[in-house]
Amino acid sequence: MITRLILIVIFLLKAATTIGQVYIKTGISTEESIGLMRSLAIKMEDTARVDILLPIADYHLWKSSDAPSDLDSAARFINQATAINSPKRDGLVSYYEAWLARRKGNTDAGKQLINKAITQLKAKGDEFHRK
Repeated sequence: MITRLILIVIFLLKAATTIGQVYIKTGISTEESIGLMRSLAIKMEDTARVDILLPIADYHLWKSSDAPSDLDSAARFINQATAINSPKRDGLVSYYEAWLARRKGNTDAGKQLINKAITQLKAKGDEFHRK
């Protein structure tokens, strides 16, 4: 009888913790990435272009294959976003540069870049970091 009670309590606790977990979408799909790349051909504001380049870079950063070409593609999109020089998105660009450095194995540069991103985001007070 006690064994059944213990098993029921364990089952209920396990069910409660599993149900309480939230699904967080990580990144964009291949189809979304292709659609975003196609939209880059359209003339748009710099901030909008950066807002498209960075999710594409994110897609390549976190692709399931760890091929060097994926990191090179991510670097290419991050560099394009950096070249646009959109002051509104400097902190976000630095954030992606930090992740790229870390994925390439350069943790020291990644730490420096993430600290730079935090400083920039705090200074801007944008939707990514409120004071």
